[in-house]
Amino acid sequence: MIERLSRIASHLHRFRLLLLLVALCALGVLGWRIPQVGSLERDGPAIAGLLVFFWALLLYAVAALFRSVPEKTGLGDGLISWLGSRLRRGLFWLLGLALCILVFAVVLLSYQLGRVMTL
Repeated sequence: MIERLSRIASHLHRFRLLLLLVALCALGVLGWRIPQVGSLERDGPAIAGLLVFFWALLLYAVAALFRSVPEKTGLGDGLISWLGSRLRRGLFWLLGLALCILVFAVVLLSYQLGRVMTL
């Protein structure tokens, strides 16, 4: 799982600044629309800005966190090196699991807000 996230992060790494710019623009749209609208549930641009903000931050997190996943080492490389690599890879695995849960939550949020936006 973390190797796949590392490959995705290596492709997304080029777009980190663009992702931050998109997130800031989406946050700007959301901040611009909030004072103008009494209820956000029927405001399409505000909902779209919120969703774009979440997706851009999620992709930025993948690009930033999983860029440098440690390589697998064997016992032939030394016990301390092997234990350190296993510990770091375990922490990256936990980060990957948390990221998968966040992706599921953002997909669910996107679906629910998309339903509200089209009604």
